[in-house]
Amino acid sequence: MAPARSIPALAALLVLSCSGGKTSADALEERVDVEEEAVLDAPAEDVTAEEAPPPPPCIERGDTCLDAACHAPPFDITCLGGWILDGAGHPIPGQGVVACVDGICYRTDIYEDGWFAANLPGTPTDDVKLSFPGTESRLRPFCRFNVLCDGAVSACHRFVLRSGPTSGAAVPEGTLVDDLSIAAGDTGAIVLPAGSEIEIPFEAERWMALTRYPLSEHVPCFLDPEDPPLALYAVTPLATYVFEPGTTTTSPAALDLPNATGLAPGTDVDIHVLGGSYLTHVDLLEGEWEVMAAARVSTDGTRIQTLPGEGIAYLSWFGIYPH
Repeated sequence: MAPARSIPALAALLVLSCSGGKTSADALEERVDVEEEAVLDAPAEDVTAEEAPPPPPCIERGDTCLDAACHAPPFDITCLGGWILDGAGHPIPGQGVVACVDGICYRTDIYEDGWFAANLPGTPTDDVKLSFPGTESRLRPFCRFNVLCDGAVSACHRFVLRSGPTSGAAVPEGTLVDDLSIAAGDTGAIVLPAGSEIEIPFEAERWMALTRYPLSEHVPCFLDPEDPPLALYAVTPLATYVFEPGTTTTSPAALDLPNATGLAPGTDVDIHVLGGSYLTHVDLLEGEWEVMAAARVSTDGTRIQTLPGEGIAYLSWFGIYPH
């Protein structure tokens, strides 16, 4: 199988307070001291708790954008900023950003126009990941960076969170009696095998949908824009597992996709899958874009189908590449 492709140099995160390089703990301690003094000086009936104003962004909008690959890790980033928008280019009210640096995760919100910027610890690291939690149904990428710049970095890449399906094929509890096909609008399908159990993410409704992502409109952050897949799909809800009943052994789901790009009959194809958060029981890393299955173009040239015994058991983003 072909080696996994590298993830491009993009960025966006959260972490420490942007006020004068002080940590969040320092800022909180100072605020508590000030509030305690105010309580001592004020009449009891007039005591009020005022919200501290938000810190200014550590990178202003429009600052020089750095998208060149500066060097490989370890990184020594002090500030990151970028844009998070929906598929129409509009900001997403209440959208959050979570950055994990060396396994410690931090969260921040975006400004009303979709911009965010935050200070970082500025200590060397080679482990930086980014995700976008939220309550709305969206196709959310998961980003892991293997190339970044030191210092203050404004990411040229816009992180686009397109609206996803709000309903799909019902997935029953317990063991599947028959194969269950989840179809996409382009006639592609993922086939959940009879005799398997489907583990839907916690609190998600028990339905599944398959969406072909419009790469012509946007390339998500986990892909190399110079080497995109021939087709990219997202399974909703993301991070669904297929297991053998009563075990932690995964049971691969087959793929049956249209050969829309005209690959020759018999062409071998690799299926790449994106690792997300809370991975278990699969050989994937968070944010890595790895080969998980082999497929082949049908003899009539119309379909791309996984080989017998092959498939994907972690249902997330997946893409197809010639082998």
